[in-house]
Amino acid sequence: MLQFLCKVLQSRTTTFEQAKAEGEIIQDIEVYPSKNILVCGNGIYTYKDTSELDELVNTLGGGGFTCYR
Repeated sequence: MLQFLCKVLQSRTTTFEQAKAEGEIIQDIEVYPSKNILVCGNGIYTYKDTSELDELVNTLGGGGFTCYR
């Protein structure tokens, strides 16, 4: 079962260039190492510190994946 799943996922793998050409990527955002971002279903948001992050999460009513650098 796991091998089947791996084959399916591999067949769906694409490159950044292919995804952009096919319209799967609609926005390209550069993120620098010193930039904090919150990625969630509502979009991509930047914030300055943990206090601002808490406010952002409360405003959005949920969470996401946070990149700290």
